[in-house]
Amino acid sequence: MIEKSTYPKSVFIKLFDNKRTFFYEIIKEGTYPLVEQLYYTKNLKHPIPHNYIVKTQYGKAMHTVKCSIEYMEKRLLYKICFGDNFAREVHSWESLTDAACKYYQEFNKTKEIGKNQNRNQSNRKNKGKISGPLLFGLKLLSVERVRKTMSLDLKIRPFDELGNSQKRRKIHGLSQRVLDIVEKEKGNTFHPDDQIKLKQIKFETYDDIYEINFGKLGKIEEMKKIEAVVKSLDRGHISREAYRSLARIEDLPRENVICDSRQKINAEMKKKVPMTLVDLLQPTAFEQITGNPDITDSTIIMNMLESIGKKGQRRILYNMFQSLIEQTILKI
Repeated sequence: MIEKSTYPKSVFIKLFDNKRTFFYEIIKEGTYPLVEQLYYTKNLKHPIPHNYIVKTQYGKAMHTVKCSIEYMEKRLLYKICFGDNFAREVHSWESLTDAACKYYQEFNKTKEIGKNQNRNQSNRKNKGKISGPLLFGLKLLSVERVRKTMSLDLKIRPFDELGNSQKRRKIHGLSQRVLDIVEKEKGNTFHPDDQIKLKQIKFETYDDIYEINFGKLGKIEEMKKIEAVVKSLDRGHISREAYRSLARIEDLPRENVICDSRQKINAEMKKKVPMTLVDLLQPTAFEQITGNPDITDSTIIMNMLESIGKKGQRRILYNMFQSLIEQTILKI
């Protein structure tokens, strides 16, 4: 077949021969997984991409379908959406051809084929063969060439070797894929009235934790949150450096957990370093001195004065006088 393409300049591609014509619009070109995880088509061994979406038109009536391929837990999921606003869907975990056959059978049951019922009656007797690789656009060599240059084998590098902007793009890209999966699958588990929304996800790599929040936090709620933090800092006399240390801790534990931990630490410290607590507010009973204090011994006084010298004596007397003057005990 002849391929008419300027991809990636234009996402519209034409593939045709004397009997058939297919028109493609590449919505997501996808990427090839690692070599050990990569699958191929059976005959021509075209590599099958991950996260690939294409819109295909075929036939004289220009029937339009939207095809997608995803690698999920080392298996391939093929999907074909068709009908008004692509509301109808078939999927297969088996092969491209199996997905194409399921689509063809479902398509023949719709009202779209009613006008052509007589013409297609002979096709209904068999299972309705249609080429899966052609319907999914896996024979488009121009897209395959571009995709190979963007292969994951060439793109993936250790996370700690990336710059900040590259790390940010990778985290945001993975977060967006998680959000897409949740939005796509939540209808299979929850009732529409439940209004399920993904608010936050966390990633950890190289002991670093990345927290991604979805949606917008109202300015009023944000200001209330900040004011509550400021109030707590002022009430607890928490310094700026102390708050920085606290801010590095995610999901701070409750106060009772901290209290229990403090008691355990104190008990362990008491075993290793015995401590006695003194209540300074409680009056202390001092023992009465019965013997003569050494401070009144004349020999000790003389030795102390000799060691201090006259200059030292003058300094002591000066400090004493200054203190007495400041306390208004001595007036000059």
